[in-house]
Amino acid sequence: PRPVSDGQFYSPPESLAGSEEDLDEEGLGRKAITAQEKEYVRQGREAMSVVEQILTQEDNWKFEKNNDKGDSVYTLEIPYHGKTFILKALMQCPAELVYQEVILQPEKMVQWNRTVSVCQILQRVDDNTLVSYDVSAGAAGGVVSARDFVNVRRVERKRDCYMSAGMATDHDTKPLCGRYVRGENGPGGFVVLKSSSNPSVCTFIWVLNTDLKGRLPRYLIHQSLAATMFEFMSHLRQRIVDVRPSHCSHHLHT
Repeated sequence: PRPVSDGQFYSPPESLAGSEEDLDEEGLGRKAITAQEKEYVRQGREAMSVVEQILTQEDNWKFEKNNDKGDSVYTLEIPYHGKTFILKALMQCPAELVYQEVILQPEKMVQWNRTVSVCQILQRVDDNTLVSYDVSAGAAGGVVSARDFVNVRRVERKRDCYMSAGMATDHDTKPLCGRYVRGENGPGGFVVLKSSSNPSVCTFIWVLNTDLKGRLPRYLIHQSLAATMFEFMSHLRQRIVDVRPSHCSHHLHT
C-alpha cells in the first residue's frame, strides 16, 4: 500500500467503559481484516495496556530532572523493556488542542517539532490504529546521529484523557536502509489528561522507551533523551501559541 498522508486526520470514536472487548464494535469505518492488520491492532493494544499500567504506577516513577518551566522527567524500569522515560508537563491550554497537534496529526509534527525530521503515515489499519515511519533529528549536539523508526500507534479517546500508544513494528514499504541506524521503540506514547476543575489547562505526559542501537554509551543516550524531551516541550508550547485563536492568548490562567 502506498503511504497515506493527505493532511486529513480522523478522530477515533470515544471508547466507552466496558467496550474494550468488542473488537468489531469500536471502528466506524476501517476494519482490520488480514492477519497482518490484526497483528498491528494487537501490537497497538499491547502498547496501550503497558502505557496505562505505567500511568497507574506514578508513585514508583523516579525523578531525574526538571527545567525552568516546571516540566519533569522521570524514569521507571519496566519488565522486558528496561528503562522508560516519562515527561510530565502542565500546559496552559485545553487538552483538545494538544490532542489535535500531537496525537491526531503526527505527519504535521515536522512543521514545528525540530526533534523529528520525517513522520509519514504508511498505513491506516482501522479507526484506532496506524503504522508510521519516523526519523529523529540528531541529538546531543550531533553526538547521537539521526535514527529511523517504524511504529504502530493506537489512539483512544476517553472521557478524561486522550491517548496514543505505540511500539516498534515492521512494514513492507520500509525495510532497513543504509542511510539510518534503525532504532527500536518499546511501548510508549502520549497522554493528554483533562483537568477536572479547569478546562483551559491540561497535563501532558510522554512515555518513551527506545533502543537507539548503535554503539553509544548508555549514559550518553539517557542524557540526550531527557534533553530531547524538554526540547520537544518548548516546540510544543510554541506550536500551541501559533495555532491558538489570538483572542484566547491573553487569558492565561495561573
